[in-house]
Amino acid sequence: MRTLPAALMAAQQEASVSPLAGITLTHGVEAVVLGTSLILSIKHTEDPYTHKAEAVLDNSGGAFTGNDYKGWQAVISYGAVTHSGDEYSDTTPLWVIAQELYSARGKLVCRLLMSGIPDMLAEDRASGAYMPADTDIKAVKDLVREILGDSGVTMLTCFNHCQPYGVDFDSEDSLIDSYQPKDGLRIYMNGSRLSALKRLLDYTGCVMRFGGDGNVHILQPVTGGTVYDYEYSLANGHTFFSKAYRNSLVIPNYVIARSHPGDSPQYSGCASDSESISAFREMRYQKYACLASDAQAVIIAAALLAKFQLEAQKGEADVPMNCGAELFDYVKVTDERESDYRAGNIGSLTRKYSPGRYTMEFSFGGWLSVRKLFSQVEVLSDVGLDLYRLGVKNLYAERIQAGDIDVDTLSAISADIGTITAGLIKGVTFRIYGDKLEIYKSDGVTLRGYLEGIIGGVALRSVDGGDVTLDSSDDINLDPASGGKVRVNEDMRMNTGCAIEAVSDLELDPDGLDVIPSVTTYDLGNATYYWDNIEYSDLIDRTPSPHFIPDALLKLKALTTHPTVKKRKGHPDRQIETFERSSLPPEVIVPVTQYDRDRADAIHSAHLERLQALKSARERCRAKLADPSFAGDRQRLTVKLEEINVSVVKMEGRTAQAPQPQPGISMNATIGLLISAVRELTGRVEALEAELP
Repeated sequence: MRTLPAALMAAQQEASVSPLAGITLTHGVEAVVLGTSLILSIKHTEDPYTHKAEAVLDNSGGAFTGNDYKGWQAVISYGAVTHSGDEYSDTTPLWVIAQELYSARGKLVCRLLMSGIPDMLAEDRASGAYMPADTDIKAVKDLVREILGDSGVTMLTCFNHCQPYGVDFDSEDSLIDSYQPKDGLRIYMNGSRLSALKRLLDYTGCVMRFGGDGNVHILQPVTGGTVYDYEYSLANGHTFFSKAYRNSLVIPNYVIARSHPGDSPQYSGCASDSESISAFREMRYQKYACLASDAQAVIIAAALLAKFQLEAQKGEADVPMNCGAELFDYVKVTDERESDYRAGNIGSLTRKYSPGRYTMEFSFGGWLSVRKLFSQVEVLSDVGLDLYRLGVKNLYAERIQAGDIDVDTLSAISADIGTITAGLIKGVTFRIYGDKLEIYKSDGVTLRGYLEGIIGGVALRSVDGGDVTLDSSDDINLDPASGGKVRVNEDMRMNTGCAIEAVSDLELDPDGLDVIPSVTTYDLGNATYYWDNIEYSDLIDRTPSPHFIPDALLKLKALTTHPTVKKRKGHPDRQIETFERSSLPPEVIVPVTQYDRDRADAIHSAHLERLQALKSARERCRAKLADPSFAGDRQRLTVKLEEINVSVVKMEGRTAQAPQPQPGISMNATIGLLISAVRELTGRVEALEAELP
C-alpha cells in the first residue's frame, strides 16, 4: 500500500468524507491540472496486467474543444478535504489513448480513455530475437532489469527502442537473485515485453506492480500472518458497504518442476497443497525449467504453487475510497455482524468517482483467470487442443507445412541455416523459385539443380563411424552430371536381389587401372543378365561347368578380326584388333530375349525423361535470366544455360532412334569353347606322340 499523509489516512476513515479527485496531464514541459470542478466522473480499474481509466470532463466552457491530449501522460490523484487542507495521493501513471467530444444530457463533455504501464509493456515488441546460450549466467533479477531498462544496466538490444522504466525490488524471494533461466527464456521478434517479464517472474514467488512513482515494483506478496497492509471493519476504522467471500479449492494443487527433456543431468521436484488434495483430489500441473538440482526444482514448484494459492483466494468488497490501496495488498475485512473476518490479497481494484461521492471495489485472487479462459477454449473448440499440442519449449516460424517432423537435435538455426548438428550444412541457403527449391552455397553458386534427385557436392558421412544407409522403397538413382562419376572409395556392398543398372556403360575400374587387382572380387551374379559393355581382367564366373563345343579349333580358326580404336575417358586412345561378331560360332551367341527388349525400352524411356528434365531446367534458367531479381546471378545462369544446351543436344542424339538390343555373348560358352579347343589340341598332340617311334 502506498504511504499516505497522516491527515489523509485519518480523513478517509471518518464516517463522513469530502472526496477530491484530480488529473494531471503532462507532455514534455507542458502540464495541465484538471481539478474537481471539471471532473464529472472517473472509472479507474487496476488489474495485474492491465490498467484502464475513463474520465468524463465538463466541456461547457470549451476548455477541451481546441486541445488534443492524445499521447499525454495522465496521473489520477485521489484525496480528501482534511483538517490540514486538501490532501492527495497519486496513482500509477496512465497515457491518454483516445479523446472524445460530445453532447450528453444538455452538457458538452470530453471523455478521455487512458491505459497504464502494463498495457504499454504489452504493446512493446522485440525488434529481434534474444536467444541466450545454455551457459548463460544471468539471474531472473538481472534479466528483469535489462528488459525494463533500469538505470545502471544495459538494456536488452531487442527492447532498447522502448521506453525505459526504473525498477524497485521491495522484497525478494530466494529465487529471483539466484535462478538462471539460461536458454529456457527466449524472446523472438515481435515478442511482448510484458510477456517476457511475466515468464521470468513465473520462475519465482515474486510479482510486479506499478507504483505511483512510475517505477515497476517487484515484491514477494505477504499471504499469511496477522500483520496487514490495511484493515476494513464495521466497528471502527475504515468501514465497508458490502462484502462477500467463499472458500475455494486450490486447483491445480500439485505442481511438478522438471528439467527439459534434452537437459542432462535431469532434475525434478514437487510441491502440493495438502488441504485441497484431502478435500478433493490431486490435480497436477507440470513446468519445464533449466534446473541445477532437485532442491531448486522443489523451490520453483513451491513458488508456482504459492501463486495458485494466491489465485484461489475468492471474495470481494465495496468500500469507501482507500486512496493508497494497491494490487497484492494483504488486507483484512472484519464483519462484526457475522463475527467473522476475511483476509486475502487484492487481485483487482476499481475506483469510481463522481462529485461528492467516490467508492472502491476490490476482489481477492482471480488474477490468473486467463488460465480458466484457456481451459474453456481447449474444451469448447479444437483451437485450444491444438494450442496445448503445440506446447513446446521454443518455436518461431513464419510458415511450416509438414506431414511429419521428428528431430531429436536441430540446433543453431538462423536465417542462413547455420550449423545443423548431425548433418553439418554450413554456408548453405535455400531459395524458392516457382514450385522448385534451389540450394545455394554461401558464394551464390547453385548446388546443381533442384530437389529432384540432382544435388551435387553433397557428402554423406557417418558421425560415429557406422554405416550410411540409403534406404528406399523405390529406386535409388545415382545420376551425376554429364561427364561426372559415381565414385566408391572403399568397398561397396549391395544386398542380395539388388541389381546394378546403368543407362550407359557400367565401368568397374578401381583407381583407374586397366587391370582389376587380384585382391578385388566383383561378383556379377547371373551371367545370363544383359551387360552391354563390360571391361574386365580377372572375372570370376561361379556358374557350373562350361559347355563342351565340338570342332572348337575349326570354329576358332574361322574367327575374323577388324581394327578399331578403344577410347576411354582419362586414358589415351589405343589401336586394337577385335573379333567380328558375325564370325563368332553360334554356340557362344545368346539370342535376344524379351528381357533384352524390355531393358532397351527402359533405357530409351529413361533417356527421354532425362531429356524432358533438361528442357524443363533450360526453361527455368531462361525465365530467371529474364527476371530482374536474378540480375546478380546473370553470369552464373548464362554459363549454366550453355551447359544445359550441350546436354540437351547430346541427349537428343541418343533419343533420335530407339535402341535395338544386340545378341549377347555367353561367357560360360566362350570359356567352354576355349577349353574344348585345348582338349582337341591335347588329343592331337597325344596322337602325334603315339605315332613317334
